[in-house]
Amino acid sequence: ADSGAVSGARGTLSTRAAWVSLPQHFKRAGWIALSSGKIFHTEEGGSGNTNPNLNGPGMPPNQDPPSWTPGLSMQRVNDVANMWDCKIGLPPSDPDACAVDADMSGAIASPLTTKQFCDRVIADDAVLKLRLAAMHTPFFLAVGFRKPHLPFRFPAPFLALVEGDVAAHPTLSPTVPPIAHHDAVPQPHIYTPVANATAHEWRRHYRAAIAWVDSQIGRVLHELEARGLAPTTLVALHSDHGWSLGEHGEWQKFSNFEHGTRVPLIMRAPWVRESVGTRSSVLAELIDIFPTMAELAGAPLDPQTAASLDGTSLAPVLRAPADAALARALKHRALSQYMRCPRDAAQPQKANDCLFTDRSQIAFMGYTVRTHTHRFTQWAAWNGSSLRSVWQQPRWPDIGEEL
Repeated sequence: ADSGAVSGARGTLSTRAAWVSLPQHFKRAGWIALSSGKIFHTEEGGSGNTNPNLNGPGMPPNQDPPSWTPGLSMQRVNDVANMWDCKIGLPPSDPDACAVDADMSGAIASPLTTKQFCDRVIADDAVLKLRLAAMHTPFFLAVGFRKPHLPFRFPAPFLALVEGDVAAHPTLSPTVPPIAHHDAVPQPHIYTPVANATAHEWRRHYRAAIAWVDSQIGRVLHELEARGLAPTTLVALHSDHGWSLGEHGEWQKFSNFEHGTRVPLIMRAPWVRESVGTRSSVLAELIDIFPTMAELAGAPLDPQTAASLDGTSLAPVLRAPADAALARALKHRALSQYMRCPRDAAQPQKANDCLFTDRSQIAFMGYTVRTHTHRFTQWAAWNGSSLRSVWQQPRWPDIGEEL
């Protein structure tokens, strides 16, 4: 019953064989499959982390042999491209500063005392692997950059490129059930906004981190062009989750709010000329990337793999981006869900994360449906035995609905 699971008590390499990952699909089709950076979760899920408490259960492993051509994946990401901690507000000369004394390329002024930037290491590795891949086409290269995830660490000059501000609605509305919220730094209370100066600097640092990683993405794309591969290479750019910066009193990523679930999605297929330079209003989910890439890149899915996927190919929209009716008809909704494991019934918004919690021990699940015109979220108790929500038997105060 648990065959192929990647979460739960048995979600380790022992259950890996029953499902096909995106890079594994291309590898099976005869492509070389390479990776750099964080693709699966780093050094967690049964093996790989020197801290036994971070080896699962319930976390998929980053070192996933079936997905990659042997020797061409970055298996121990934290060993070579760690997200070193830093402190906002320190001068760039301080080794612990988030705005680091470095130039725009990421060359650090004091490399003997200041740690390197994880995303520069990942970009360096990706460029080298792209040069190798250019000699062995077709290829699939996954590059997992880590910023703008916390901590917001970047070369100091990028801070001058952006400005800070404050969220328009910096506290949670009393009409929203507290379980929809997750207390996270820098805001300790959902109904009391953080100081404007704090919010300003956090939002400014977040934007600087985006500018920095954008420059590293640009390095990889530049290499693609320099190798003459851009006209024949499909590029998909997306994030794994959104990020709240004080909206609704929420910070970071632990929610079903729009800021926490919505991500950028950019796809470039130069041979689909109708798509070049266009935008679409189609509802899209990250599960759509697999079938879309398979179709556009000419690596069709076998019936078994196709039947196992929940996503919808967005290729029709790329071929007819001006067809508004097609965009609306292709997908009628986008879904997201997030779990809660609150420790205190009186304050369900506090200490409610489910990190390293087996799915049988989850307390509540929030479900969100997004249409072209509306957004609806409902929270319900979770049955750890049946692994289903209990819609008629709420076990917590203020389990409610958001609209």
